[in-house]
Amino acid sequence: MQNALEHEYSSRWLSQAKFDAAKHVSLRYQRGRGTCVLFILDFSESMRGEGIRSLKRGVSDILNEFLNHPELDENVAVIVFGEETKFLHYYSNQYAAIKQSIENIEPDGPSPLTAAFLLSVGGLFDGSAHTQYIGEFVVPPRVVVFTDGRFTNFAKEGASEEEAERHPSDSMLGHLFHITHQVGRRHPIFCFPVGNNPNYSLLNTISMRSKGGKVLEIHRARWFGKYALHYRGADVVFRMTNKTMVDREVLQFVAVSVMSWDSYEEEDLDTICELLNNRAKIVLDQEKEDEDPEDEYYKEKYAMVPKLGTRVRRGPNWTFENQDSEGVGTVVGHGNLAGTVFVEWDTGIRSQYSHGQGGIYNIVACDEPRIPEDGFPAVGCYVKRGPDWKWEDQDGGIGSIGSVYRIKDDATVYVRWPCGRRSNYRFGYDGKFDIE
Repeated sequence: MQNALEHEYSSRWLSQAKFDAAKHVSLRYQRGRGTCVLFILDFSESMRGEGIRSLKRGVSDILNEFLNHPELDENVAVIVFGEETKFLHYYSNQYAAIKQSIENIEPDGPSPLTAAFLLSVGGLFDGSAHTQYIGEFVVPPRVVVFTDGRFTNFAKEGASEEEAERHPSDSMLGHLFHITHQVGRRHPIFCFPVGNNPNYSLLNTISMRSKGGKVLEIHRARWFGKYALHYRGADVVFRMTNKTMVDREVLQFVAVSVMSWDSYEEEDLDTICELLNNRAKIVLDQEKEDEDPEDEYYKEKYAMVPKLGTRVRRGPNWTFENQDSEGVGTVVGHGNLAGTVFVEWDTGIRSQYSHGQGGIYNIVACDEPRIPEDGFPAVGCYVKRGPDWKWEDQDGGIGSIGSVYRIKDDATVYVRWPCGRRSNYRFGYDGKFDIE
């Protein structure tokens, strides 16, 4: 019974996250062009006193660094959890307004940390945020958590803060670690333990299982606020010297004369030096990460079956009950056997079917384009070149209509054009829209 309830609440929060992701996309014009930073802030009852003071001081230190370096144009979104769990701010570079709204909140209520991470999906995926390129460094959206790590059951209405003092159940930990693992696979999670006797063990587990995450003490908030600046410094030094090991004087010269830092700490130079020294490994790891194991799945192999992007319905030899929900789907790949295709139904279910193998036709082509209610591209939508198109006649020429067969989390979509060409295009990536 409890597992069913937790699953129901997970679905609710992920549905809300999908709504918030669409909201982020619709508000993209208010965003800066720098990296994306998603704060998750604990405003539960257990944070009263020193906990909330440390949280506000730490967040303020980070935002002040953003204010001190406007050339970075950082994007900030904020999720709060406690009496209410919600996006307090969608992505923007309005740091003063963000600081003020955080300052006005007082702690109250339970600690649904898992719900906050479920909601964070709406600020990291489905085009809600973008990855920034600083030279050859790839800087994905990063998650910054301020909490004491004492959390309550997100699936329990009216959970009391006293429950946070108890050891969490295996089920609670399982749900938390599942979503933090999903988020952390491509996004570093930085945890700032605050409050009285914070749960370092829990926060270490969350951060260390993410790609590049760390647990940081509150006094390092200002250093963290220069995160993107460190990458920029390392990129500038490498482009100037073509070296990954340089003298300290070179780092100082770049910081003061090239990047016009009013002040810097020795730790800043240490960080730039570390990025330089590890540059080759960082770039190699980034290339490996770009190798998506699903790429092999979206292949067009055979001439005698429907092409990628073709819309289909169940055919005369359908034997899969209500797997298609009696609706329309899209061919997204060709199977390993000639005469088979992979179909993604508009419900999101994906499976392999026969189209001619052994004379069996599980599916047949139709001409029913998908028209999503939210106006954002989805698998099966028909599209044309958009306002930021720069790919000459790759689409076959002005007026050509293509079909979307794949959506990625980095705000890009894959399209097959009638001329036979297939490629990925920006829809929100770096604020650009190649298709519409």
